[in-house]
Amino acid sequence: MEVSAGRRIYSREELFSLRQNKSGLQHPIPVDILRCFHGCRAGAKVKARKWRYKPFLPSVIMGNVNSLPNKSDELETLVKTDKTYRECSLLCFTETWLNYNNSDSTVDLPGFTLIKSDRDAKASGKKKGGGLVLFVNQRWCNSSHITVKEKLCCPGIELLAFALRPCYVPREFSHIITILVCIPPKATDLVPCDVLHDTVARIQTQHPEALVIISGDFNHVSLSSHLTGFTQFVNCPTRENKTLDLLYANVKEAYRATALPPLGRSDHYLVYLQTCYKPCVLRQSATKVQIRRWTLQASEALRDCFESTDWNVLLETDEDSMNTDRQVDCFTEYINFCRDTVIPAKTVRCFPNNKPWITSDIKAILNQKKQAFRDGDKERLKEVQHELKRRLKVAKMEYKKKIERNFQHSNIRDVWRGISTISGHNDKKRREPIVGDVERADELNLFFNRFDTVDTPTSTATPPSSPQHVEIPTIALLLLHLLHVSTDETTSVPAPVSVSVTETGVMLELQRLCSGKAAGPDGVCPRLLKDCSAQLCQPLHRIFNLSLQLGRVPALWKTSCMSYRYQKSNVWLN
Repeated sequence: MEVSAGRRIYSREELFSLRQNKSGLQHPIPVDILRCFHGCRAGAKVKARKWRYKPFLPSVIMGNVNSLPNKSDELETLVKTDKTYRECSLLCFTETWLNYNNSDSTVDLPGFTLIKSDRDAKASGKKKGGGLVLFVNQRWCNSSHITVKEKLCCPGIELLAFALRPCYVPREFSHIITILVCIPPKATDLVPCDVLHDTVARIQTQHPEALVIISGDFNHVSLSSHLTGFTQFVNCPTRENKTLDLLYANVKEAYRATALPPLGRSDHYLVYLQTCYKPCVLRQSATKVQIRRWTLQASEALRDCFESTDWNVLLETDEDSMNTDRQVDCFTEYINFCRDTVIPAKTVRCFPNNKPWITSDIKAILNQKKQAFRDGDKERLKEVQHELKRRLKVAKMEYKKKIERNFQHSNIRDVWRGISTISGHNDKKRREPIVGDVERADELNLFFNRFDTVDTPTSTATPPSSPQHVEIPTIALLLLHLLHVSTDETTSVPAPVSVSVTETGVMLELQRLCSGKAAGPDGVCPRLLKDCSAQLCQPLHRIFNLSLQLGRVPALWKTSCMSYRYQKSNVWLN
């Protein structure tokens, strides 16, 4: 070893002595020739290498092989030597030319589970060709977690559908359903499209949360008009300049297609679909929501707080005794202050991929499962897995009963919200509140009512339902109900002196409130008013009568949160 200009030069014998010997021991490498670590590379390929057998979505290699038994040796060599084939989750091949005379051992691959559907000569009307084969990587999905859903062979289409429950799948998907299709070149467009549409619709109805992947040789048939919720990802030619082998999935931005050399002397290229999907939990960060725990002890403490309050001192002063706005603001701020002080608050992190039936107890069991897996305790892991399965079944059943109770009590709003959550059709976009003054409100009224005016002054037209959804403060709704005024009409109250409300009527209206409703712009939740109806009816009775006596509605009660809604027209167009 020589040192020159700050560098060390090793001889040939010294370098050979650094390599591994027969006993398996390795000579220590000097620190000066070790590469310094400068960080890690990013990209879809690097992430795929890190998550070899736990990808977010299954990586797929698909193609038309034209006689798979003649190419089984080449395919086995590729699996052993090429990392792309060895670490791929699914190998989907069509036109395998397999029949019932061929045994599974002729096309078996080490490390993969074989699923095949041979062509039926009587059903298809052809003796040669056809056959569907799928290889599932055993490191990605255990063979016991594979279920064949449907096999179909007719003159227009060959179909093989199966369900997979891999070792890892994002929480927004329950499992993965893969459909392998082969459509002959002479088949008409209507027959395979109708058959495939009926199959996919039936599967999605049974499993609405599953990831559905459709791959195979489609030839001249396209499913863009039949399967509107699916996206096609193969954008490279698969046979000369034509794209015949396609892959559809019910998730956008899921795959990136790359052409591979054909298998043997096949006239179709192979296509490698690399996953580039980003799970929902990584796309959206967890939101922190502050909730209040309404227990019996907290409600009793809040009632005691209001009972010990001297409302005469709080609401009536010399200069503000006839100022309704001042009294409403003081009353609202005081009860909100008491709620924040007495009712305990808890900050909860809401993840975007959580299901509505996932509770805190189930999350605790999930954490126990992770801890058992880290500790390597297989017995504990098995016990926690059984307990988690049982708890999930009970939680789903309770959520189902909750939706059924809403049906029985005609609570259509909660029913529709629950069905939208289960089917995955929630409105993810959060609308920002519109801030404006009276002029802005007048402009909106003129815009939405511009078609209600009629040219002839003698004709009268009934105004249609309002295209906005207005959320009025809860206390203002109490006053409207006491006066039997509809919320769809004008909220301005006349000022007759003879109109008044009783304290008993206010308490009855407070007890009729729905505690599950959200608070309005004043921040007063209906549950607080309902639980403390006996304590709050006296100050509200005083404020209501003062408002009716003066003929003025407080400004806080006239403030509302408005959101737009699309309404269909009742006019039939001929």
